[in-house]
Amino acid sequence: MTEALTTFDLRPLSDLMAAEITGLDLSQPLDPATRDAVYQAFLDFQILAFRDQRLTKDQQVAFTE
Repeated sequence: MTEALTTFDLRPLSDLMAAEITGLDLSQPLDPATRDAVYQAFLDFQILAFRDQRLTKDQQVAFTE
């Protein structure tokens, strides 16, 4: 079985740390491959910005878990 990968754009915000991720709708569950890629981006950049997301409290908790 092949895992689907939702593509997203990653733009570093500085030379030291932080990046912006666009192209994801965090109100929907992420497939395992995308979740792993976002987690790797977190490990690489320590701070991730996801702009213009409209999340309920439950959706935000689900994403952070």
